[in-house]
Amino acid sequence: MTPAYQIPSYKIDEAPALGLYLPAEDGMHDMMAETLASLRETGTAAVPNIPGFVIRGAAIGEGFQFTIVKLWSDADGTEHEMSVTSTFFAPRNEDAAAVAQASLAQVPTSATPPHPEWVDIMSAVPVAPFTSIVPHKELLHGAHAGHITTHEIMLCTGFSQFFIGHALDVAKVAPLVDVDDLDEDDLQEDLSGQDIAIAVQTGGVRGNILIVEKGEDGHPEVYAYVGDIELDVVRVDFGSEGAITIDTDGMKYLSFDADTLALLSDLSEEAEEVWEEAGDLLNELEEDIIASEDDDVEIGPHDPLEHLYTHHSPILVDKDMAERFKQRLGIDQRYNTDD
Repeated sequence: MTPAYQIPSYKIDEAPALGLYLPAEDGMHDMMAETLASLRETGTAAVPNIPGFVIRGAAIGEGFQFTIVKLWSDADGTEHEMSVTSTFFAPRNEDAAAVAQASLAQVPTSATPPHPEWVDIMSAVPVAPFTSIVPHKELLHGAHAGHITTHEIMLCTGFSQFFIGHALDVAKVAPLVDVDDLDEDDLQEDLSGQDIAIAVQTGGVRGNILIVEKGEDGHPEVYAYVGDIELDVVRVDFGSEGAITIDTDGMKYLSFDADTLALLSDLSEEAEEVWEEAGDLLNELEEDIIASEDDDVEIGPHDPLEHLYTHHSPILVDKDMAERFKQRLGIDQRYNTDD
Protein backbone atom coordinates (compact mmCIF):
# COMPACT_ATOMS: atom_id res chain seq x y z
CA MET A 1 0.00 0.00 0.00
CA THR A 2 1.41 3.35 -1.07
CA PRO A 3 0.39 6.67 0.52
CA ALA A 4 -0.11 9.50 -1.95
CA TYR A 5 -1.73 12.89 -2.29
CA GLN A 6 -4.76 13.04 -4.56
CA ILE A 7 -5.63 16.52 -5.82
CA PRO A 8 -7.17 17.97 -9.01
CA SER A 9 -4.72 17.88 -11.90
CA TYR A 10 -5.61 19.93 -14.96
CA LYS A 11 -3.73 18.75 -18.03
CA ILE A 12 -4.17 21.21 -20.86
CA ASP A 13 -5.40 18.70 -23.43
CA GLU A 14 -7.65 16.61 -21.17
CA ALA A 15 -10.84 16.86 -19.17
CA PRO A 16 -10.35 17.49 -15.43
CA ALA A 17 -9.03 14.53 -13.43
CA LEU A 18 -7.50 13.68 -10.09
CA GLY A 19 -3.72 13.36 -10.01
CA LEU A 20 -1.66 11.26 -7.62
CA TYR A 21 1.52 12.73 -6.12
CA LEU A 22 3.89 10.71 -3.96
CA PRO A 23 5.61 12.21 -0.90
CA ALA A 24 9.40 12.03 -1.05
CA GLU A 25 11.05 9.92 1.64
CA ASP A 26 14.52 9.45 3.15
CA GLY A 27 17.31 10.79 0.91
CA MET A 28 14.91 11.85 -1.80
CA HIS A 29 13.15 14.12 0.71
CA ASP A 30 16.38 16.08 1.21
CA MET A 31 16.99 16.34 -2.54
CA MET A 32 13.47 17.62 -3.18
CA ALA A 33 13.79 20.11 -0.31
CA GLU A 34 17.02 21.49 -1.80
CA THR A 35 15.46 21.64 -5.27
CA LEU A 36 12.39 23.51 -4.02
CA ALA A 37 14.54 25.96 -2.03
CA SER A 38 16.75 26.64 -5.06
CA LEU A 39 13.72 27.18 -7.31
CA ARG A 40 12.25 29.72 -4.91
CA GLU A 41 15.54 31.52 -4.25
CA THR A 42 17.21 31.52 -7.67
CA GLY A 43 14.50 30.50 -10.16
CA THR A 44 16.40 27.41 -11.27
CA ALA A 45 17.66 24.05 -10.00
CA ALA A 46 19.18 20.86 -11.32
CA VAL A 47 16.77 17.94 -11.55
CA PRO A 48 17.99 15.34 -9.03
CA ASN A 49 19.33 12.10 -10.52
CA ILE A 50 18.59 13.15 -14.12
CA PRO A 51 21.84 14.54 -15.60
CA GLY A 52 21.37 17.22 -18.23
CA PHE A 53 17.98 18.38 -16.97
CA VAL A 54 17.14 21.52 -14.99
CA ILE A 55 13.99 23.28 -13.89
CA ARG A 56 13.36 26.98 -14.36
CA GLY A 57 10.51 28.88 -12.81
CA ALA A 58 9.40 31.10 -9.98
CA ALA A 59 7.38 31.24 -6.80
CA ILE A 60 3.74 32.31 -7.11
CA GLY A 61 2.77 33.21 -3.57
CA GLU A 62 3.10 29.96 -1.66
CA GLY A 63 2.78 28.08 -4.94
CA PHE A 64 5.11 28.03 -7.94
CA GLN A 65 5.59 27.24 -11.59
CA PHE A 66 8.46 25.36 -13.19
CA THR A 67 9.49 24.14 -16.61
CA ILE A 68 11.69 21.07 -17.06
CA VAL A 69 14.44 21.84 -19.59
CA LYS A 70 16.90 19.44 -21.22
CA LEU A 71 20.41 20.80 -21.93
CA TRP A 72 22.99 19.21 -24.23
CA SER A 73 25.97 20.06 -26.42
CA ASP A 74 27.04 18.89 -29.86
CA ALA A 75 30.49 17.50 -30.52
CA ASP A 76 31.60 20.94 -31.72
CA GLY A 77 30.51 22.53 -28.46
CA THR A 78 27.26 24.04 -29.75
CA GLU A 79 24.84 24.17 -26.84
CA HIS A 80 21.14 23.35 -27.10
CA GLU A 81 18.16 23.34 -24.78
CA MET A 82 14.62 22.05 -25.06
CA SER A 83 11.62 22.76 -22.85
CA VAL A 84 9.76 19.59 -21.89
CA THR A 85 6.78 20.33 -19.61
CA SER A 86 5.56 23.24 -17.50
CA THR A 87 3.83 22.51 -14.20
CA PHE A 88 1.90 24.99 -12.04
CA PHE A 89 1.02 24.40 -8.39
CA ALA A 90 -1.44 26.30 -6.21
CA PRO A 91 -1.56 25.06 -2.60
CA ARG A 92 -4.05 27.66 -1.35
CA ASN A 93 -6.94 29.68 -2.76
CA GLU A 94 -4.99 32.91 -2.20
CA ASP A 95 -2.60 31.80 -4.95
CA ALA A 96 -5.15 30.13 -7.24
CA ALA A 97 -5.91 33.12 -9.49
CA ALA A 98 -2.26 33.93 -10.12
CA VAL A 99 -1.43 30.28 -10.86
CA ALA A 100 -4.41 29.97 -13.20
CA GLN A 101 -3.37 33.12 -15.07
CA ALA A 102 0.20 31.85 -15.39
CA SER A 103 -1.19 28.59 -16.80
CA LEU A 104 -3.28 30.44 -19.39
CA ALA A 105 -0.25 32.50 -20.39
CA GLN A 106 1.54 29.25 -21.28
CA VAL A 107 -1.03 28.26 -23.95
CA PRO A 108 0.98 29.63 -26.93
CA THR A 109 3.85 27.25 -26.11
CA SER A 110 1.66 24.16 -25.65
CA ALA A 111 2.29 21.01 -27.68
CA THR A 112 -1.46 20.60 -28.13
CA PRO A 113 -4.44 22.97 -28.29
CA PRO A 114 -6.16 23.37 -24.91
CA HIS A 115 -9.18 21.31 -24.00
CA PRO A 116 -12.27 23.57 -23.86
CA GLU A 117 -12.95 22.57 -20.26
CA TRP A 118 -9.37 23.42 -19.29
CA VAL A 119 -9.71 26.96 -20.59
CA ASP A 120 -13.06 27.43 -18.84
CA ILE A 121 -11.73 26.10 -15.53
CA MET A 122 -8.55 28.18 -15.59
CA SER A 123 -10.51 31.30 -16.57
CA ALA A 124 -12.95 30.76 -13.71
CA VAL A 125 -10.06 29.92 -11.32
CA PRO A 126 -10.22 26.42 -9.79
CA VAL A 127 -10.31 25.70 -6.08
CA ALA A 128 -6.92 24.96 -4.54
CA PRO A 129 -4.98 22.82 -4.10
CA PHE A 130 -4.48 21.92 -7.76
CA THR A 131 -1.86 21.47 -10.44
CA SER A 132 -1.93 22.55 -14.07
CA ILE A 133 0.25 20.79 -16.64
CA VAL A 134 1.25 22.08 -20.08
CA PRO A 135 3.59 19.95 -22.27
CA HIS A 136 5.81 22.18 -24.42
CA LYS A 137 5.65 22.07 -28.20
CA GLU A 138 9.43 21.65 -28.22
CA LEU A 139 8.87 18.20 -26.67
CA LEU A 140 7.13 16.87 -29.79
CA HIS A 141 9.78 18.28 -32.11
CA GLY A 142 12.55 17.04 -29.83
CA ALA A 143 11.11 13.54 -29.63
CA HIS A 144 10.76 13.46 -33.41
CA ALA A 145 14.37 14.54 -33.84
CA GLY A 146 15.65 12.05 -31.26
CA HIS A 147 16.78 14.70 -28.76
CA ILE A 148 14.84 13.08 -25.90
CA THR A 149 14.06 9.43 -25.19
CA THR A 150 10.96 7.80 -23.78
CA HIS A 151 12.96 6.83 -20.72
CA GLU A 152 13.93 10.45 -20.12
CA ILE A 153 10.31 11.56 -20.46
CA MET A 154 9.30 8.95 -17.89
CA LEU A 155 12.02 10.16 -15.53
CA CYS A 156 10.78 13.74 -15.90
CA THR A 157 7.23 12.62 -15.12
CA GLY A 158 8.45 10.78 -12.03
CA PHE A 159 10.40 13.81 -10.85
CA SER A 160 7.35 16.08 -11.20
CA GLN A 161 5.24 13.60 -9.28
CA PHE A 162 7.64 13.49 -6.33
CA PHE A 163 8.39 17.24 -6.50
CA ILE A 164 4.71 18.18 -6.21
CA GLY A 165 4.31 15.46 -3.56
CA HIS A 166 7.07 17.12 -1.53
CA ALA A 167 5.47 20.54 -1.98
CA LEU A 168 2.18 19.11 -0.72
CA ASP A 169 4.05 17.66 2.26
CA VAL A 170 5.38 21.14 3.04
CA ALA A 171 2.07 22.95 2.47
CA LYS A 172 -0.01 20.39 4.42
CA VAL A 173 -3.16 21.25 2.47
CA ALA A 174 -4.26 17.74 1.39
CA PRO A 175 -4.63 14.42 3.20
CA LEU A 176 -2.63 11.34 2.30
CA VAL A 177 -4.70 8.54 0.78
CA ASP A 178 -3.88 4.88 0.20
CA VAL A 179 -3.36 4.20 -3.49
CA ASP A 180 -4.41 0.57 -3.15
CA ASP A 181 -7.80 1.63 -1.78
CA LEU A 182 -8.65 3.86 -4.74
CA ASP A 183 -11.08 2.82 -7.44
CA GLU A 184 -9.46 2.02 -10.78
CA ASP A 185 -11.30 4.97 -12.32
CA ASP A 186 -9.47 7.27 -9.91
CA LEU A 187 -6.03 6.13 -11.04
CA GLN A 188 -5.08 8.46 -13.84
CA GLU A 189 -2.41 7.39 -16.28
CA ASP A 190 0.42 9.62 -17.44
CA LEU A 191 0.95 9.12 -21.17
CA SER A 192 3.96 10.47 -23.01
CA GLY A 193 3.93 11.92 -26.50
CA GLN A 194 5.42 8.66 -27.74
CA ASP A 195 2.61 6.62 -26.14
CA ILE A 196 0.05 8.71 -28.02
CA ALA A 197 2.00 8.74 -31.29
CA ILE A 198 2.21 4.93 -31.23
CA ALA A 199 -1.49 4.61 -30.36
CA VAL A 200 -2.40 6.85 -33.31
CA GLN A 201 -0.54 4.46 -35.61
CA THR A 202 -1.92 1.24 -34.10
CA GLY A 203 -5.54 2.21 -33.59
CA GLY A 204 -5.09 2.43 -29.81
CA VAL A 205 -2.99 -0.68 -29.26
CA ARG A 206 -0.27 0.03 -26.72
CA GLY A 207 3.36 0.18 -27.75
CA ASN A 208 6.58 -0.91 -26.01
CA ILE A 209 4.81 -3.75 -24.24
CA LEU A 210 4.60 -7.48 -24.99
CA ILE A 211 1.34 -8.65 -26.58
CA VAL A 212 0.30 -12.31 -26.53
CA GLU A 213 -2.71 -13.37 -28.61
CA LYS A 214 -4.25 -16.60 -29.80
CA GLY A 215 -2.74 -17.75 -33.07
CA GLU A 216 -4.41 -19.58 -35.91
CA ASP A 217 -2.46 -22.83 -35.45
CA GLY A 218 -2.96 -23.25 -31.71
CA HIS A 219 0.30 -21.51 -30.93
CA PRO A 220 0.32 -17.95 -29.61
CA GLU A 221 1.27 -14.80 -31.46
CA VAL A 222 3.89 -12.94 -29.43
CA TYR A 223 4.74 -9.46 -30.59
CA ALA A 224 5.04 -5.76 -29.72
CA TYR A 225 4.69 -2.41 -31.43
CA VAL A 226 7.82 -0.29 -31.06
CA GLY A 227 8.62 3.25 -32.22
CA ASP A 228 11.98 4.29 -33.59
CA ILE A 229 13.63 7.65 -32.83
CA GLU A 230 11.34 9.36 -35.36
CA LEU A 231 8.28 7.73 -33.73
CA ASP A 232 7.63 5.53 -36.77
CA VAL A 233 6.03 2.32 -35.51
CA VAL A 234 7.00 -1.21 -36.50
CA ARG A 235 5.63 -4.54 -35.40
CA VAL A 236 8.23 -6.82 -33.84
CA ASP A 237 7.39 -10.54 -33.67
CA PHE A 238 9.14 -12.88 -31.26
CA GLY A 239 9.37 -16.46 -32.49
CA SER A 240 9.35 -19.67 -30.50
CA GLU A 241 13.03 -20.32 -31.29
CA GLY A 242 14.18 -16.87 -30.20
CA ALA A 243 14.04 -15.19 -33.62
CA ILE A 244 13.06 -11.52 -33.73
CA THR A 245 11.29 -10.36 -36.89
CA ILE A 246 10.80 -6.65 -37.56
CA ASP A 247 8.12 -5.65 -40.07
CA THR A 248 9.91 -3.10 -42.26
CA ASP A 249 7.49 -3.31 -45.20
CA GLY A 250 7.21 0.09 -46.86
CA MET A 251 9.91 1.73 -44.72
CA LYS A 252 13.09 3.27 -46.12
CA TYR A 253 15.06 3.10 -42.88
CA LEU A 254 14.78 2.57 -39.14
CA SER A 255 16.85 4.07 -36.36
CA PHE A 256 16.69 2.76 -32.78
CA ASP A 257 18.36 4.48 -29.85
CA ALA A 258 20.05 2.65 -27.01
CA ASP A 259 16.92 2.70 -24.83
CA THR A 260 14.83 1.06 -27.56
CA LEU A 261 17.45 -1.63 -28.15
CA ALA A 262 17.46 -2.34 -24.42
CA LEU A 263 13.64 -2.49 -24.53
CA LEU A 264 13.77 -5.04 -27.37
CA SER A 265 16.16 -7.15 -25.33
CA ASP A 266 13.80 -7.06 -22.34
CA LEU A 267 10.80 -7.90 -24.50
CA SER A 268 12.71 -10.81 -26.06
CA GLU A 269 13.39 -12.24 -22.59
CA GLU A 270 9.69 -11.92 -21.69
CA ALA A 271 8.76 -13.63 -24.96
CA GLU A 272 11.12 -16.53 -24.25
CA GLU A 273 9.36 -17.13 -20.93
CA VAL A 274 5.97 -17.08 -22.67
CA TRP A 275 7.09 -19.52 -25.34
CA GLU A 276 8.66 -21.85 -22.75
CA GLU A 277 5.44 -22.04 -20.74
CA ALA A 278 3.34 -22.35 -23.89
CA GLY A 279 5.48 -25.24 -25.11
CA ASP A 280 5.13 -27.11 -21.81
CA LEU A 281 1.36 -26.61 -21.76
CA LEU A 282 0.90 -27.73 -25.37
CA ASN A 283 3.02 -30.83 -24.73
CA GLU A 284 0.87 -31.65 -21.70
CA LEU A 285 -2.27 -31.23 -23.79
CA GLU A 286 -0.92 -33.57 -26.45
CA GLU A 287 -0.11 -36.19 -23.80
CA ASP A 288 -3.61 -35.81 -22.32
CA ILE A 289 -5.18 -36.29 -25.75
CA ILE A 290 -3.15 -39.47 -26.40
CA ALA A 291 -4.02 -40.83 -22.94
CA SER A 292 -7.71 -40.06 -23.43
CA GLU A 293 -7.75 -41.93 -26.73
CA ASP A 294 -6.15 -44.95 -25.06
CA ASP A 295 -8.69 -44.78 -22.23
CA ASP A 296 -11.57 -43.95 -24.59
CA VAL A 297 -12.21 -40.74 -22.65
CA GLU A 298 -13.35 -37.59 -24.41
CA ILE A 299 -11.57 -34.30 -23.59
CA GLY A 300 -13.70 -31.20 -23.98
CA PRO A 301 -12.40 -28.33 -26.09
CA HIS A 302 -10.29 -25.85 -24.13
CA ASP A 303 -7.33 -23.57 -24.65
CA PRO A 304 -4.50 -24.26 -22.18
CA LEU A 305 -2.83 -20.98 -23.17
CA GLU A 306 -5.76 -18.71 -22.38
CA HIS A 307 -4.16 -17.33 -19.21
CA LEU A 308 -1.11 -16.24 -21.22
CA TYR A 309 -3.07 -13.92 -23.50
CA THR A 310 -2.65 -10.26 -22.65
CA HIS A 311 -5.55 -7.85 -22.23
CA HIS A 312 -3.96 -4.40 -22.19
CA SER A 313 -6.39 -1.52 -22.02
CA PRO A 314 -6.31 0.55 -25.23
CA ILE A 315 -5.15 4.14 -25.47
CA LEU A 316 -8.07 6.06 -26.92
CA VAL A 317 -7.03 9.08 -28.96
CA ASP A 318 -9.73 11.40 -30.26
CA LYS A 319 -9.74 12.17 -33.98
CA ASP A 320 -8.66 15.79 -33.58
CA MET A 321 -5.59 14.88 -31.55
CA ALA A 322 -4.76 12.00 -33.91
CA GLU A 323 -4.90 14.39 -36.85
CA ARG A 324 -2.59 16.85 -35.09
CA PHE A 325 -0.04 14.12 -34.42
CA LYS A 326 -0.22 12.92 -38.03
CA GLN A 327 0.36 16.39 -39.41
CA ARG A 328 3.15 17.36 -37.03
CA LEU A 329 5.09 14.11 -37.11
CA GLY A 330 4.24 12.84 -40.59
CA ILE A 331 3.44 9.41 -39.17
CA ASP A 332 1.90 6.49 -41.06
CA GLN A 333 -1.11 4.48 -39.93
CA ARG A 334 -0.49 1.13 -41.57
CA TYR A 335 -1.38 -0.74 -38.36
CA ASN A 336 -4.53 1.29 -37.70
CA THR A 337 -7.22 -0.82 -39.31
CA ASP A 338 -9.95 1.51 -38.06
CA ASP A 339 -8.67 4.57 -39.92
